[in-house]
Amino acid sequence: MTRPRLHWTPEEKTEAARRSRKKYYDRNRAIISLKDKARYRLRAQQHVNVDSQKIPKRRVKLCAGRSWTLANVDAALNRLMNGSSTELFDNLVHDFKASTDIES
Repeated sequence: MTRPRLHWTPEEKTEAARRSRKKYYDRNRAIISLKDKARYRLRAQQHVNVDSQKIPKRRVKLCAGRSWTLANVDAALNRLMNGSSTELFDNLVHDFKASTDIES
């Protein structure tokens, strides 16, 4: 014999799902809050970095089938290098100039 039906109407099902989500959130509120704060800070930092560099939004083909904006490429490089690509380039140019000054 099967178990009896718990929720007969769509409203009862919706209310049961809502109670279940609330129960989960109440149990895990601290962890969810920390993850949300970290995600917010990461997005805010990426937004500031991209906006401050005034990168044009033209599309670039990096690999087959994928087209990205320059802002997205710079944001990805920023995450990988823990700094902006323009800072990396400026540092490379500065190091190169310093090395050629020593040799001459």
